[in-house]
Amino acid sequence: MNAHSAPSSGQPPFLIDRAISAMRELASQVPHRPIQQTQLLALQIASWMHLSQVGKIEEPNLQFNRTDVHMNAIPSILEGLAKSLLHEADRQIFKARHIGLYEDRELFSVLECAEDLIRCNMFSRIYSAEHLSALATFSATLEVTSLRLPSELSQLLVTLAAPAAGTEMLICYDDTLSKGLIAAAVAEQAHIHVETPDPTLPWVFKLASASNFSIASHDPLLDVSPDDGDLAHFHCGIISAPMGKRYPTESMHRRYQVPSTDSSILGIQHALSKISGRTVALVPNNLLFASGDANNLRSYLLRQKLLFAVISLPTALLQSTSVEFSILILQHNSESVVFIEGSTEEFFNRDGRGRSTLNGWPLLVEIFRDPSAWPTHASAVAHDALEASGQALLPRRHIGAKRTPPTRGRQVRELGELVSIHRPRPRVASEETTPVFEVGPSDFPKFGKLTESSRRVDAPTADLSKALIQPNDILLAAKGAIGKVAMAGRICAPLPMVVSQACVILRPHPRSRLPPEILFAYLRSNLGQDLLLQRRTGNTVPNLLAKDISSLPVEIPSDAECDDIRNLLERQEILQFQVDVLLREQAMNGDLICQIFEGGQ
Repeated sequence: MNAHSAPSSGQPPFLIDRAISAMRELASQVPHRPIQQTQLLALQIASWMHLSQVGKIEEPNLQFNRTDVHMNAIPSILEGLAKSLLHEADRQIFKARHIGLYEDRELFSVLECAEDLIRCNMFSRIYSAEHLSALATFSATLEVTSLRLPSELSQLLVTLAAPAAGTEMLICYDDTLSKGLIAAAVAEQAHIHVETPDPTLPWVFKLASASNFSIASHDPLLDVSPDDGDLAHFHCGIISAPMGKRYPTESMHRRYQVPSTDSSILGIQHALSKISGRTVALVPNNLLFASGDANNLRSYLLRQKLLFAVISLPTALLQSTSVEFSILILQHNSESVVFIEGSTEEFFNRDGRGRSTLNGWPLLVEIFRDPSAWPTHASAVAHDALEASGQALLPRRHIGAKRTPPTRGRQVRELGELVSIHRPRPRVASEETTPVFEVGPSDFPKFGKLTESSRRVDAPTADLSKALIQPNDILLAAKGAIGKVAMAGRICAPLPMVVSQACVILRPHPRSRLPPEILFAYLRSNLGQDLLLQRRTGNTVPNLLAKDISSLPVEIPSDAECDDIRNLLERQEILQFQVDVLLREQAMNGDLICQIFEGGQ
């Protein structure tokens, strides 16, 4: 079962940009229907046109004839195609139908879009990597799936899986066949098998690519018998299970070593049961640190030496979700785990709408292939060491160890030895409260000390004494804006001041050898910020756990260095005061100019 059919020559190339424009224009022409259904219908009608052109439709009344097509006849024609076409692969294209929702004028726009796709040579069936890659890029732009992966991410997943000619590759949840098309372009003559709940688009792109994919129409996590025996016969594979989906307990087949209802946990185990070589899995970040079933899965992967690499990715790569996610690479008999930090700026571009594009994916592949050459981006850790340390698998925690003190012979202490940590307690509705002013990360000054706030709230009276901000307290953002730091000066507010739920108070011990202003400067330094960011957890809202704050390593500078730091901080504070004076004068001059013109009126 080869991935490609025999070569075709003399065929024009697929005009991908024109095809993408046609689909986007269709969305504006049919604005009152779900875009997913409208795009799917256009592709089905384009397939109907192509099958008519190549003589695959035997019944005359089902053939496409542009001069004699009636909008009200299209629904029955598509239904007839789903029943009467000779080949099962062709019939599958027309199984899903939503055409009954459309009015004639809307169907006319869909029909014109389908004709554009034909004119763009989507079905030219050229035997080339270029045509397959163009189809993959086009399929990745379609709004037809809840977890639509951008083309760059699909290319990264396929390249990491490393399919080779003649090998068997499994791809689970490939609703647009984009990963399958890329794999076919990368590995000529690879045998590619796709399992996906909605196979309509894969069948369309199978037809357009002239490639002989094997497509199974089922949910991979539900429709596998526990009596299938030894399932592991694929050489490599990719799984990107729907994130956050829950499955009933009856779906837990005996091949799942870690019982769970979570789709990502079940998906990894499904892939391991069917793939004997390398598996590449796209997973939400909470799988890397959460307790419960996620912790049990991490323990199982490390104990069985199945985890080969963890690659973090930038946020906002997907249109449908802001959930942070990473790549796990699984391989039997792995000696250690390679951690790669792929969420930094050199790997992505951010557009004006806050979405990211993974334009640096080739560099991630290069780092994966030779991690020792990239010590600032990658690090290898033994499985046993990870089990002993609690199994948290966030790359930034393990790569940043290379920047961890001591440096230049300085003494190092844990932050918990130098300060007491106070986190505000949430208010209970029925308890007694006291009016206070609240401070959050947005109130932290860029330079100088925090002395006032204007946001009045009611705080729990119980334990209020520990939550009140005192001079020389260090305030640390522990939720959301991780790493923002402020130091409290003499409080000038008419009411007591407390920190918000997004912050913690670091209160230096009276006998601490490290002055509070030096600790403040350390936490704001590049080294301190790196160490804080390494310890952040959280899938959608990042946060710092108290134990991770307490264990943060802190360098103790020499007395001479402390004097230098103190002088520089004082100079910063003086400069900030001068800047504030100049800004007030600037604003006042602006007001005077306005008054002159208003007086002239």
